[in-house]
Amino acid sequence: MSTVLKSHHNRQIIHVHIGQFGVQSGSTIWELHCKEHGIGLDGTILGGCSLENLSRFSTFSESANGKAKPKCLFIDMESGPINRIENSRMKNLFDREFMQVGNDDAHSNFARARYGVGTELMVPAFNKLRQLLEECDCAKTCLTFRSTAGGCGGGLAPTTLEYVQDNSLKNILFSLAPSNALTTYITASYNHIFAQAESHRACDLVIPLQNEFLANSFQDHVYGRNVPSNCPPVTYENINEEIAILLSHLLAERFRSSMRMDLSSMVQNLVPFRDLKYMTSSTSRTGNHASYVVRNKANVKMMMLSCLKNSFVSRAAESTHVACAFAFRGVSTVTDITHNMSRLHIDTDFCRIHDNRFVSYVPRGTNIKLSNVISPVLLPDTFSIPPEEASCVKITNESGMDQYLLEGLDRFALLFHTYSYVHCYRYEGMELENFNASFDYVKAIANSYSHICDAGKDSDAEDNVPSFHSIPASNITPSVHSTAAAASDVPSFHSIPTSNAPSVHSTATAAASNVSSTASKANNMLTILKN
Repeated sequence: MSTVLKSHHNRQIIHVHIGQFGVQSGSTIWELHCKEHGIGLDGTILGGCSLENLSRFSTFSESANGKAKPKCLFIDMESGPINRIENSRMKNLFDREFMQVGNDDAHSNFARARYGVGTELMVPAFNKLRQLLEECDCAKTCLTFRSTAGGCGGGLAPTTLEYVQDNSLKNILFSLAPSNALTTYITASYNHIFAQAESHRACDLVIPLQNEFLANSFQDHVYGRNVPSNCPPVTYENINEEIAILLSHLLAERFRSSMRMDLSSMVQNLVPFRDLKYMTSSTSRTGNHASYVVRNKANVKMMMLSCLKNSFVSRAAESTHVACAFAFRGVSTVTDITHNMSRLHIDTDFCRIHDNRFVSYVPRGTNIKLSNVISPVLLPDTFSIPPEEASCVKITNESGMDQYLLEGLDRFALLFHTYSYVHCYRYEGMELENFNASFDYVKAIANSYSHICDAGKDSDAEDNVPSFHSIPASNITPSVHSTAAAASDVPSFHSIPTSNAPSVHSTATAAASNVSSTASKANNMLTILKN
């Protein structure tokens, strides 16, 4: 049983890592946390750090043997990713009791994790999560890491998020979305939309990520704009490193800083409307080149422009910002940051590199945090950053996120148009209404982001402030579990004649009749997207 270190700022942060992506990225994140705080990979307190100093680090607690223990929980339906941590050099850092492993994989099926064998894993997982909360004197935020492409991360995360929400914690979700070029799961389009629809209500903030944009960011930081043809390929370890750097900046309040902003304040400022929770994120830091930052002197303007230009997720080229947050680390000064931040809203030339505009009803929708005591660090055996240089992370709420949502809906509709793989989800307990309800729910959120863009172009449109609830109620489905609202428009599975009902044992002739019976609904989905 571990004792809890009382935090000076009385805020603790819990990490929950779900599925293969959550577990693998969690290993990298905690390796970086340990290096930043002067903690060995076995939890030993190294030079420059003490148990008294550790008390202000909101991500660690003290174990019974006097070592640092991460406040985290790992959950996976298969043992492979967690076994790799247990056989790595970090095996003595984590408590095995807080690594929950199931007996069977989700097989890239959202319904299998959400309604099937995944439910058996949630009871012991909730017990350990409750234990983590009890060990905190004042837990404020829960950071959840999952992927929406597979079945485990998408299916188990909604239940976990709902449990955390019931305990009055802020939910910040880091969600890895499927990429067109790198996704290997055939059913990723289904899993992605189901996971978004189920998790949206229980989250306070969602930071979506995509592997191809993370890989491009890593190459840009290492090689600059001239990537050599013989450069080594970007690995998943490098991609996880980008995520660790992003999180490290967002948790900069762990250290003494000139400008502090905790996660709760950031969430409140970034989400002006209850249902517009999807953020874009990016980083700008120095590496082996000096294209963005002058050596030994941080160029705040160029770092900010680099962040605004890039993104870790697909978005529209022209975008209207509602709110924005920057987190600086290194040698940046408060004077330079505040000066350039004021220009961000009033100087058109300042944002010429990217068509950024701010809505008129949020005249100063930008927040800043700065930590110039602890310089950014990278993991061992990778490209290093000189300690005297600086870096920056950006989180924005902007209208360009409608492209990210519509791309996922487009892939969903194309797959559902042929009624492919629907029998796999129906076998695990899902109904046809779940497909249509999830599509409509995510589509309504995408429409809300489009309304932000329209309001931002009209400087006198204060009366047209976008609201998710301004969409007709008939177009919004409260939950994928609530099928009564959609019953009048979507035929129930049980209302379909037995000869046409999909089944995992159906023949090719029956499958062909299923396609024709549902083609009209799928065509309606495609028509909605085109409009």
